[in-house]
Amino acid sequence: MNYLPFLLLQVMLVLAPGVGFAQLLKGQATPTEAEPAFRKKPRIAVLPFQTSSARVKEIGLSEAITAMAVTELRNNSNFVTLERSQIRAVIDEQDLAEMGLTESASEKLMKVLDVEVVLLGEIAYLGETIHIDARMVDIRTARVAVADFVQTNNIATVRKPLADLVQRMLLEYLRPWMGSLEITSDPAGAEVYIDGDYVGTTTRGEPVRVDNFIEGRYNVKLIAGGYVDWQGEIVVLPKMSQSFNIPLIMKPGSMTVSSEPPEAEVYMDNNLVGKTPLTLREVAEGEHDLRIVKETYQEWSQKVVVRSFRPTDVMVTLEVLPAMLVVRSDPSGASVYFMGRQRGTTPVTLSNLTPGEVVLRLTKMNYEEWVTSFLLAPNERREIDGTLVRQMGLLSVASIPDGAVVFLTDLDSAVRERIGVTPIFNYETNVGAYLVGAERKDYFAGTSKALVLQGRLEEIAIVLEEKPGRILVETVPENAQVFLDDAFAGRTPLVISDLKRGTYSIKLRIPYASTQRELEVLPDTETRISHRFDKSSSYLLSAFWASMMSVLLFLIAGGG
Repeated sequence: MNYLPFLLLQVMLVLAPGVGFAQLLKGQATPTEAEPAFRKKPRIAVLPFQTSSARVKEIGLSEAITAMAVTELRNNSNFVTLERSQIRAVIDEQDLAEMGLTESASEKLMKVLDVEVVLLGEIAYLGETIHIDARMVDIRTARVAVADFVQTNNIATVRKPLADLVQRMLLEYLRPWMGSLEITSDPAGAEVYIDGDYVGTTTRGEPVRVDNFIEGRYNVKLIAGGYVDWQGEIVVLPKMSQSFNIPLIMKPGSMTVSSEPPEAEVYMDNNLVGKTPLTLREVAEGEHDLRIVKETYQEWSQKVVVRSFRPTDVMVTLEVLPAMLVVRSDPSGASVYFMGRQRGTTPVTLSNLTPGEVVLRLTKMNYEEWVTSFLLAPNERREIDGTLVRQMGLLSVASIPDGAVVFLTDLDSAVRERIGVTPIFNYETNVGAYLVGAERKDYFAGTSKALVLQGRLEEIAIVLEEKPGRILVETVPENAQVFLDDAFAGRTPLVISDLKRGTYSIKLRIPYASTQRELEVLPDTETRISHRFDKSSSYLLSAFWASMMSVLLFLIAGGG
């Protein structure tokens, strides 16, 4: 495929001096300057290629080469190629075949058909090589403007070298009327089209360059994904090379914003743009700050990226502004249940609560359950105080012996109160755990734990233990033996403790005397005995013991 006409088309984008860029885009010159006079496309006629070779004539190669040259010229938009029928209308066919470009033929072509240049040539077959010599003759001056040749050994592929020959000659002929340019775009990556033909893609740091473009006006179009197509008309003047950068405009994107519930205000980049549901068209590509606001709902905000020429959908479910509860109870320490879920113990602050109809429940051991329900509004702060009522039960207390004073101590609060004297029947009190105490004169205090349950009778019996009495024994002289109920208890002075209520026999004895008496011991009482032994009693006792010793010695001696 021959690309030379295509390349020739590409080089015609050089800006004309004195024509502003804005005017070029509109295809208009500046008001102060005249429209440049562009060269018209030259009209060209192709005359039959001559030959003296019988072999060339035999195979009709001359006619074939001529036809190929005509075809190649017709594919070049920079020339107007005359049809053979137009040429035959002014020049005899035989003259064309035999005489070539005569003065007479030149005059007819120029005056009648307005021909500027003629392509003609000769074909020779030397050995196995085909030689083609061609000339482009300026008919106005009768001078050869361009001459070139080509040769080939393969008749079957003669079209390709012939096409190259023709294109070289055309380019050389048109060079004085050609210019070139470089095209860049911002951003890079745009496809460049001139008069509808693709000529390249701009890259970063390397422009699209088009050379050898004949002077004139050309439509230029740049296409890049995500950007608006750029179109303009460019003026190319001969022997000039220029470059320019074309800024591309991003295609806008679109955005659809919806919310649940609807009718929420939409702010984009801090500007109110409407209420949901909302469709925004022609939104600039890039990152945008989006906020959705509705009364009694939490504000929603997020950065949203919009892509060029693409729809962006934003669907938001707004959350109701939370409420707050401050919950207290009397007494404190109650478990708090909000909508069936435990949320701590009083006092407690509950945050981030979902507004609406709510149920609050307070529970505490040994207290009646406290329940309330109410409507909690969005963003509301409410204080709740619950007074708990103690549960009640029954308590009966007996003691052995009766007549004991009963005290009740709450194990939770450590509060102690007197509730009466035994026996006590069906005493109503708060539910809970208690320590029951019984106190009576001359008895140790007795205690027992009681668990009072709601609606039930708790019965407690306490056996009291009587306090012991004691005896204090003193003698003169001291160190007398003391016998309690004939059992040795110790020597004076002596305290005998832990004695139960009753009558006891106390015997006191020293070596020369003894005494004995009965004593009544009372609970929690000290009974005192004091005794003085006299000397007469000591003398008689001494005489007695002396007589006894004499008898004992006699018996011992008689036995000897």
